Amino acid sequence: MLIEKCFLSFNMKKIILIFILCSAITLGSFSLEGKSKVFISGNRIVRIEQNIIITVSELAISDEFPFGFGPTYSISSDSIRIAFIGYEKSDFEIYLFNIEKAELIAIGGTGDIDGRTKLVWAPNDSLLIFNRGERLWLYEVNSDSTRQLTDPKGYFEDYDPSFSDDGKKVFFYRGTRFEYSFSGDKYKINTNGIGLSKVGEESPKYSPENYRGE
Repeated sequence: MLIEKCFLSFNMKKIILIFILCSAITLGSFSLEGKSKVFISGNRIVRIEQNIIITVSELAISDEFPFGFGPTYSISSDSIRIAFIGYEKSDFEIYLFNIEKAELIAIGGTGDIDGRTKLVWAPNDSLLIFNRGERLWLYEVNSDSTRQLTDPKGYFEDYDPSFSDDGKKVFFYRGTRFEYSFSGDKYKINTNGIGLSKVGEESPKYSPENYRGE
């Protein structure tokens, strides 16, 4: 974990803290009662402890055409964890930061990460679903492990995952891409990896908004 400690003078401390707090108002912030405050400030995750600003990690950005992306993150509803796309040497990786433990880990999976990658928490925050490469991956909080959930064959890819209201199923689109155009059908699968089926006999074809990274 990249740790950068900035010991500020009294006057500069006020200015920088105000700047971070104002940035967090528009970019998102979260904290635990009685714990260190954690903010998304620009393309950084920072936490403040006893007037010390600590950079947890940088949020990755990419201008690669056509699937570039800006800072990408997802905060659990209990504000204990944040999943995000960060840097790994000259590439990208998906990380999880635990605020209670001040712990940063890479949660794995294989395949390309780009502007189509989506990070989604289950309603009870026990699972995180994300697409990477052509597959869906599921991270389990209790076991601190990641497993592959889907395995499309041929030229198919699985995209745009979301959870059912009870968190027991994952909905997604499976289809093919030609250049920047995607066409697919909606599917569902249980979080235990069984019960894969198409949703509806004639589910609508899907062409994701912003699929070109514009």
